[in-house]
Formats: sequence, C-alpha cells, structure tokens
Amino acid sequence: MFKYALKDGVVYENVLADEKITLRESKGKKEKKVIKQKDLPIFVQYCMEHKCYNLIFMLETGVRASELAGVTWNNINFEEHTVKIEWEYIRTYYFDEKLNVKTSKKIFKDLKTTKSYRTLGLSDEMIEILKEHKKVQQELAEKNNKTFKETDWVFTTKNYEGYVSDYSSDKFRKVMDTIKIEDYKELTLHCLRHTFCTLGIEKGVKSEAMKELLGHSSIAVTSNWYTHLDTKKVVEASNEVNSYI
Repeated sequence: MFKYALKDGVVYENVLADEKITLRESKGKKEKKVIKQKDLPIFVQYCMEHKCYNLIFMLETGVRASELAGVTWNNINFEEHTVKIEWEYIRTYYFDEKLNVKTSKKIFKDLKTTKSYRTLGLSDEMIEILKEHKKVQQELAEKNNKTFKETDWVFTTKNYEGYVSDYSSDKFRKVMDTIKIEDYKELTLHCLRHTFCTLGIEKGVKSEAMKELLGHSSIAVTSNWYTHLDTKKVVEASNEVNSYI
C-alpha cells in the first residue's frame, strides 16, 4: 500500500521500505512540490504535442488520479463546459487465506466523502481538446472491436481499457524524465493537484471556494496551503522592506 501511495504522490516516504521501521516525529511541514510557473509552458506544450491529455486535464481541474480515471463521457457537459466528479476507477485486489494476492480487477467505486462529489468548470481549450479526443476514442473502440458508449472512460489505454492511477503516474514520470524541468526527479503525479491549488490561491481564489474545487472534507486541509503561501508572502514583504534599508 505504501509502495503505491509513494508512487502516486500520496505520501512522500515509504515508511515500510526497510526491515526496521522507524517513525520519526515531523519537525515542521514538508514543502509540497509544484511545477514552477516558468516550467508550466514546457510541460503543457509537451503534453499537447504527445497527446497526454489526461495530465492536462488533471492540471486544469485539480482532480485526484483515481477521480480522473473515473471520469466517463456522460460526466462531460460540452454545452455548459463542466465535468461531474462522481466515481473513482481503481484496481482492487482479492487475497487468499494466507493474504497472498489471488486476483485483481478494475472497478468503479464511490468517492471517499460526500464533499468529493462536485462539478468543475472546463476551459474553452479543454472542451475543444475533449471533442477531438472523443472522436479518436470512438475510432479506438471500433479498432478494438468494442462498442463506444457514453458511459465509457474518457481516458483509456490503447486497448480501450480504463486507466487507473498508476497508468497516469507512469506517463507523468516519463514526461518528467524527458523534459527535465526544475525538481523533476521529486515531482510526482499528485503535484498537478498541488499546482492547481497554488495557482488558484495566487490568483485570489478564496479558501472556501478552493475547498469545494478540490473536494476536501475539511477547510483545515485546504488552509494548510494558504498558510504555506502566506509564509512566502511574509518573506517577500520582508525583502521589500529590507530593500529600503
């Protein structure tokens, strides 16, 4: 569990990686990694050129990887430019009596909390991307001898099977290893959600609104971001004052 949590960017360290487990008390908040504004055009351009639309979608909406995997075409409203987040699509495991993995399958699952169910806006550009992407998906379904349905996933594999979070995580890692932007080795898929949040705050989005966008169950979770960025503003203000000294 920790192995995949680390891979998906949910945790920053696999505390169960060693035989001897040591849980250290946290000494202050660890900085959440984001894609720097100067590097965003590089990332977006590469994703557009290589049709990594799932990563662009995550960056624009701030959804979790499992929520992205659960988005189906009937969740997209092309007229109103919105997307409904109402499912996760995950890989679930089944174990034998000795707790060995017996089998696994991918399933749609209810979201974690009631606050996770939400409707998000999509830009004009994202809508145009999705319209073209839908045509490609219809052709892909036919190529794989499958019938395209509105309840199908928006993002699929080449075999027209639903994505799960580790597929997007692997794709993100390949993009980072190619473009090599600042901190690329430390950036994980979850940083797209962090980047969305950071950009929103810097553009003046209030904490209550950001809480709804991210689907947080508590305002305290969202407020951690505002506290983090307020610290940066304090430093900037101090430097501005010092410039007069």
